[in-house]
Amino acid sequence: MVEFHKRRREAYPAETTIKEQQSFRVLESAVLVTPYHVQKQTLEVTLPKDGTKIVGLTKHADSKVKDNKIEYGGVTKNVEPFSFEQISVMFMN
Repeated sequence: MVEFHKRRREAYPAETTIKEQQSFRVLESAVLVTPYHVQKQTLEVTLPKDGTKIVGLTKHADSKVKDNKIEYGGVTKNVEPFSFEQISVMFMN
């Protein structure tokens, strides 16, 4: 099962002038919220390509950062139904 989310980021600060830099924060669950038991799951966060700088992120043991992608591979195993594990990714564009 693949799930795509678009436009789920929050600007910080909400308004800037044209000369100021603006950061974005993405708050998401590291696991798919589902009523089913999940044996294994991976999460990949893809950020905009041009000029994106990662400012901060929630790290896990198996997390990898490569260019504009953050992979949380194999982190979640035997996930209970309706589980939620918040992650945060902050980047400057």
